[in-house]
Amino acid sequence: MTTASNSLQDRRRFAQSQLAAMADQPNAEHPAALRTIAAAVLDFVPVNNVVIAADHPLLPDTVTVIGTLPDEFGPDCLALHCDLSACPDAGQRDYITLARVQAANDIVQRYAGDQRCPLLIFTLPDNSGVQFIYGEPEPDNIRRLQSVHRLTYRWGESNRTTLDALEQIGQAIAGGQKPQIALQGGF
Repeated sequence: MTTASNSLQDRRRFAQSQLAAMADQPNAEHPAALRTIAAAVLDFVPVNNVVIAADHPLLPDTVTVIGTLPDEFGPDCLALHCDLSACPDAGQRDYITLARVQAANDIVQRYAGDQRCPLLIFTLPDNSGVQFIYGEPEPDNIRRLQSVHRLTYRWGESNRTTLDALEQIGQAIAGGQKPQIALQGGF
């Protein structure tokens, strides 16, 4: 087995161990764990201590910036975490509505400007796991998402598809692929 293969397997094992450990952590610790995963698995540059007031009825009071992935040829990618289990109206839903995804995208655009494409990471409203969402912007309006791709990691399940996709995205980015292409191809 080559060193590159070992490295990829290490990324996958790391993601799996960190995501599994999140099930037993207080939700307040999720951003730190996700920051570590984004850096070690997806090659994001960690961003520490940046919390943004959401000011949106569909989102928690604050959202946390996890990391950034610079792209010299196009929009940078910004990872943002929203803990939907903290929303009073979240209830026992185990899915994230498109309206919530668009609201989080709006925050990315407001915070970072139009030259950021978002990787949105949500703690599910029923606190049963996390969902990674990549939204492709409309060609003529980067503020609006034309399609949304989701990877869900549920506590206590095997989550093979999600782990495979995260590994594939990390491999593509580490190999020099543009972040948006890597994210589109991995989701």
